[in-house]
Amino acid sequence: MTTRMIPLDQIRFGHEADPPINARRVGRDDGIAELAASIGAHGLQTALKVKEGHDARGVVGIFVGIGNRRLAAMRLLVEQSQMAADDPVECGEFDATVDAREAALAEQINRAALHPADEYEEFRALADTGMSEKSIASRFGREPKHVARMLALGRLSPVILDWWRGQEPSRNVTDAVKAFTLAPSIAEQERVFKKLKNHLWGHDIRHEFGAGDRTIGKQLDFVGKDAYLAAGGTVVEDLFEGDHAVSDPALVKKLVAERLQAKVDELLADGWSWAALADDMPGGWSWSWEKLPVNKKASKADKAKAGAVVKLSDEGKLEITYGVVKPAAQKPAAAKDSDEPKEKAAKTISDALHQRLSAQATLATRAALKQEPRIGLVALLAGFMAHRHLHTDSPVRVYHDGFGKRQGDDKVSFAEAFKRFSSMSDTELFQIAAACAGEAVHMERGHNGRPPFDRDASILATTIDAEHLTAALHKTFDAEDYFSAASKPFVIAAIREAINEDEARKADKLKKKELVEFAVKNIVGTGWLPRELRAPTYSGPGEMPAIATAPPIEDDPDENAHLDDPDFDEIDEEDEDEAA
Repeated sequence: MTTRMIPLDQIRFGHEADPPINARRVGRDDGIAELAASIGAHGLQTALKVKEGHDARGVVGIFVGIGNRRLAAMRLLVEQSQMAADDPVECGEFDATVDAREAALAEQINRAALHPADEYEEFRALADTGMSEKSIASRFGREPKHVARMLALGRLSPVILDWWRGQEPSRNVTDAVKAFTLAPSIAEQERVFKKLKNHLWGHDIRHEFGAGDRTIGKQLDFVGKDAYLAAGGTVVEDLFEGDHAVSDPALVKKLVAERLQAKVDELLADGWSWAALADDMPGGWSWSWEKLPVNKKASKADKAKAGAVVKLSDEGKLEITYGVVKPAAQKPAAAKDSDEPKEKAAKTISDALHQRLSAQATLATRAALKQEPRIGLVALLAGFMAHRHLHTDSPVRVYHDGFGKRQGDDKVSFAEAFKRFSSMSDTELFQIAAACAGEAVHMERGHNGRPPFDRDASILATTIDAEHLTAALHKTFDAEDYFSAASKPFVIAAIREAINEDEARKADKLKKKELVEFAVKNIVGTGWLPRELRAPTYSGPGEMPAIATAPPIEDDPDENAHLDDPDFDEIDEEDEDEAA
């Protein structure tokens, strides 16, 4: 291809020719500022390809078939006084036998963009030569924040970058790669990559580096990063999501507690008769205790009668409820009008779906418990010792009388099993106990009145390693079944929690089949789980469901007298189900 130098002001856009010789119709102005900065710093790297022709009015001129964005960028440089309007521009001419429009189309559709990993590694190489982030941003027309992100990705372990190159582009892959930038070192990146190689979800990777816990993030915002660093903590800033990796979550909680307690002390010094942390208050105080219509500027009389409650909101903001009157100081409440309309019950998922989710919770807890030898033994013993007729509340059901169900191998005698177990170490026995307890886990619920992780089950779930339980729950969660069976509002709410409000609003316009496909593709991997699968240690998107407290148990001698009757014929659970 022969080239010649043509003054810039004599070159026209290809879409101005008649017929047009530029294939691009939309996005002609996208990224022109960045391209102009690059040409200004590095010069025109590729000559324009032009052809003489005429426009719709018959005016003859030189039109660009390939390189119209470069032409637009150079015109912008003229406006910025970085080029002269008549500066010569290197141009190649189409051969007379070539259809310029077809050639321009071939150029566009056969162009292959750099893989992001290759691009970011090249930017990292520039930084390694001593070029500052500010200089890179200026020379390539990028925002400084964008350059910082590119360099963070370019500095990832070669192992992770190679893995990235081998994956099909997706939101989940990109999210996982971004999460690795939270590691304090290359060694930590590779350790976590090796550990989670078959389950590289962004949420799990962030959790490994001490990030992704929104509660800790909000608490850090409350106490202030400077105060946390001054106390000896360290933070790796998240350049993408804002979920900074906190090295010492316990220190953050300690600083929060100290600051909240300082506020309680300040309220007491200000004259309130009492002040307390919301975590120390009895359940139901927020709606059952009287509240005076006052604020922090209450009168001395009101302060003498009432107190204040301090808490940290879910958004990390200090909240103080003034004028709370303790029950002992309240007057008897007037009877409510019996004609008051009853509040409508909230809509719920179906009992059938609830039962399937509780079954998934059971399988996940079983799998996680088997990895917890000591807790497994404790759970097993607790299952044995639990009151036989309170098994409906027990998450671990072990039948230990001569007429109960057997969990063991019928082919192995007691003597053989006893002899084999006697020769085992304590560690091996703990492992077997955990496996037995895991098989005994039963948390299925036939209706949605109670979540699987309620009451006693919440105690068990809290003691199991959060990482083990979280991984097991994500593995057993059948996303396609859930989103297909749940009504549309539940799916939209899940998108809102897991992704954002804007995506939820867009998804609300989809048909159910398209909505399910979108949810399965985009929510799985964010760490989101349905409320029924949120154990007390859940740290994914969305709020934690309230956990009911088991009522105190008191034996009624008359009610339980039949247990001592040898003629009493007990009905097994299967028989009860059939009778029902």
